Amino acid sequence: NRSFLNLTFNFNKKIYTSLRNEVYHFGSLSQNKKDFYFSDFIINYKRNDKIQFEFSVNNLFNNNTFSSYSISDISVSETNYQLISRYALLKVNYRFK
Repeated sequence: NRSFLNLTFNFNKKIYTSLRNEVYHFGSLSQNKKDFYFSDFIINYKRNDKIQFEFSVNNLFNNNTFSSYSISDISVSETNYQLISRYALLKVNYRFK
């Protein structure tokens, strides 16, 4: 079961933020971890028509692994993924015009 909630707030014409959230719930399929939570945060500032700044933090909950489950008529399989830990980015966009 997958659920998501994305929130975007426009404070004015120059600043907006975004919070992206996802939840994966596997119920009784997993013995260890049943729920996985993922969130990313972005704040964007448009200084003028040429320069724009963006700061983002990905994997806010710092999840290290993700397990996916597949069910067929004769088996249940589990696939584990190693994830990139929490990181932050500062991005500057400049338009040459």
